[in-house]
Amino acid sequence: MSSSTYDPNKVTGQVYAVGNVKIAGELVTGKIFDITYPVPIPALTDTLIKETASSSFHSLALDSEGKIWSWGNIEFGALGRLDEPAIPAIISNVSIMYTKFKKVACGNTFSMAISSKGLLHTWGTFLSSENAIIGYLPTKEKQEYPRIVHSLAKLNIIDIAAGESHCLALTDTGTVYSWGCGDQSQLGRPTKNQADGLSPKPITCLKNIASISCGSNHSFAINQKGQVYAWGLNQYQQCGLIEKEEGEGILGDPMVDVPALVPCFKDAPVRVQSIAAGETHSIALLKNNRLVAFGRCDKGQLGIPIYNNNMYYGSMKSAKTDQIYVIGYPIENLWRCEENIIKVVCGTNHTLILTDKGVTYGFGDSSHCQLGAHARETLFLPTPLPNELPKVVHASAGDQSSLFVVAT
Repeated sequence: MSSSTYDPNKVTGQVYAVGNVKIAGELVTGKIFDITYPVPIPALTDTLIKETASSSFHSLALDSEGKIWSWGNIEFGALGRLDEPAIPAIISNVSIMYTKFKKVACGNTFSMAISSKGLLHTWGTFLSSENAIIGYLPTKEKQEYPRIVHSLAKLNIIDIAAGESHCLALTDTGTVYSWGCGDQSQLGRPTKNQADGLSPKPITCLKNIASISCGSNHSFAINQKGQVYAWGLNQYQQCGLIEKEEGEGILGDPMVDVPALVPCFKDAPVRVQSIAAGETHSIALLKNNRLVAFGRCDKGQLGIPIYNNNMYYGSMKSAKTDQIYVIGYPIENLWRCEENIIKVVCGTNHTLILTDKGVTYGFGDSSHCQLGAHARETLFLPTPLPNELPKVVHASAGDQSSLFVVAT
């Protein structure tokens, strides 16, 4: 393939892994704990992959035939199969034998997939913020193979997003459904109890939504007018709800119970194209190819230089280190990407920037080499990744690892 631009939705490739060795358990030898540079996953070398999804516990890959591969932790049923968990294998349960899928997503202990007909399948279970199993359904603790979400079966699902233990589904009419764990306001709607949160229900205040995304415990929705709504856990201001006139050091609510309009983007001259989110940071991609970041920044999560003598709007300093660790008001990154950015991917504390030329940039935590940059140092600025990843067409990121789909 040439260096010209391409449509990433129509390109497949080979999967490369980097970071914590659990991302590719079959590669484990001796006392290796981290994969320090991107390497292909052997079980997938002969398979063309369209996209991947990553969580802290397991991974998914969607191949060119619409089949789903899974590997990782088998304890919670999120693999959708019961054979060897460390080696990627196709989920071949009779429930999806003749089903082709077009999109996958995964939380820590559950998985999601949209079929070519717009039917949503899920499997696994949900955990509380204290890591106790809540269940898959109010009447079922764990689902070990893909199952159609019957309450949404008559709807055409066009997009999905997964947090650590909550998920969102977007219909073709612009309605957002949420379910899973809601003990940190992740669902954006009231629930009677934990069991009530396990059933998909619409977030009624959201109308005409065009895009959804999840961080670990917070979420975003962008409507047709380009307005951005945020809700969920907000202890590091990762929802971006601070008003500029509030000044320095004033934090918003630590939890946002229902979707709130993000003030910074309300009347902005340039619309938000998409938002990606990690555990405590968020990155917005604007339609003019620029990035806006907010949330926690002490591990380079925002991709901007931090000057401790400059208190940004909504910024907070650690009393112990006197270092800025939060920038609450969305701030534009002064870095200018030479290529057109097609996707932003956030792991727990690191971020990947994919471009239409296949060039990939990364910043944030690299303590397990999860950025693929051959180093464990934190990267505070967007840095081009090395030659092992010449034409990245898709990527996903977990806690301490990343997966890249490299065009062949």
